[in-house]
Amino acid sequence: MKCQCSSSSSSSSGVDEKSVFSLTSSSKYEDYLGEKTKGDLNVKVEHLEAFGIDSQATIKGPMEEVARVEAEDLLRDLGIPTPFSSRQSPRDIFCSRMLNLQSISAIGYDMDYTLIHYNVIAWEGRAYDYCMENLKKMGFPVDGLAFDPDLVIRGLVIDKEKGNLVKADRFAYVKRAMHGTKMLSNRAVSEMYGRELVDLRKESRWEFLNTLFNVSEAVAYMQMVDRLDDGTIAEQLGPLDYEGLYKAVGRALIRAHVEGQLKSEIMSKPELFVTPDPELPLALLDQKEAGKKLLLITNSDYHYTDKMMQHSFNRFLPNDMGWRDLFDIMVVSARKPEFFQMSHPMYEVVTGEGLMRPCFKAKTGGLYSGGSAQMVENSLNIHGDEILYVGDHIYTDVSQSKVHLRWRTALICRELEEEVCVVDFLFTCKGTEEKVQLTCFWKFRSHYL
Repeated sequence: MKCQCSSSSSSSSGVDEKSVFSLTSSSKYEDYLGEKTKGDLNVKVEHLEAFGIDSQATIKGPMEEVARVEAEDLLRDLGIPTPFSSRQSPRDIFCSRMLNLQSISAIGYDMDYTLIHYNVIAWEGRAYDYCMENLKKMGFPVDGLAFDPDLVIRGLVIDKEKGNLVKADRFAYVKRAMHGTKMLSNRAVSEMYGRELVDLRKESRWEFLNTLFNVSEAVAYMQMVDRLDDGTIAEQLGPLDYEGLYKAVGRALIRAHVEGQLKSEIMSKPELFVTPDPELPLALLDQKEAGKKLLLITNSDYHYTDKMMQHSFNRFLPNDMGWRDLFDIMVVSARKPEFFQMSHPMYEVVTGEGLMRPCFKAKTGGLYSGGSAQMVENSLNIHGDEILYVGDHIYTDVSQSKVHLRWRTALICRELEEEVCVVDFLFTCKGTEEKVQLTCFWKFRSHYL
């Protein structure tokens, strides 16, 4: 629909704009004082002919609805599926600001929980098991405890001083909190925190859960807080406060990673821990054929990266392609976030067994260990906002690449997949009883999210 609502057109036709459009107040839009701040702009059909529009056309209701109907008709005529008919897909890309992909010359990817789709319950469950085994060797009482993946979600914050898991709002005020595995009442939260802010710069107290790798550690810590409170932790372990307990749990989990037990088990049976996505390798292939430079930048070591990528990518690529054929530059053991902040020596991986040699400049198709983001930029002659980096770690992948290098960023947020499905089902539900049940389910989940 072409709008001809300029002052010149209205004066020449003798029609006042106020007589053409009417504003209907809407109770949906209220500010915090209860005042109406927005309404529905409606078209008066009897005056459309004055603007060169067929008055017989069925154009009624708010302008947003008119535009939506017109867009649906146009897409239908062109044979293009309309986004209004299917609502949101959990596999959609959501933009918080304008992103013109024509201005993007290179797209970089993290691997773990980004290109590799782990089974969270299986992966973090095994990490939790190894953590508990090490805690038991240290003398902690762990009998009767089991991994609870629903206890913790990414984006929450651990208060190491009080033994709490808190949810802060956008202004850093604590809105909900658990002590150990027990949810605190609103009154208890208010009395405990009041107007205190969650300051993540105070790393000695606050620990932000940036990634799904934090889930197993947080679950173990919250359960051990319960054991500390009920006095079952032996006195011979020494006087422990909540901060000391957090350090003990962290050491137990790090020991599992350093000793290599966890990754060795995953590499031996990747099918138990990884859920392959057949569409993902082809999506990267489309990007490469569209002229984008593709980068792989991961903190995982070469042997683990090669095993996981072979398992998840090679079988879905055409013409005997391997995962390495997709990328222009690959960096393992990148040591993010330092990779984005400073320079480290770079080594080229020259054999399938992982033998490396020093190098000073990356080349197209090369596989490297260490180095820095500046080396990658200089090698490709691509800098700043010409690069889009995709990762799952809120701080390491998204924040630091943006702050230090001005890279454009995209966050993989798998937790939203289930939420999008629930919301979509809620809005497409026909029965009133089903809507009530789903609304209750949504409010229940919101209590924890």
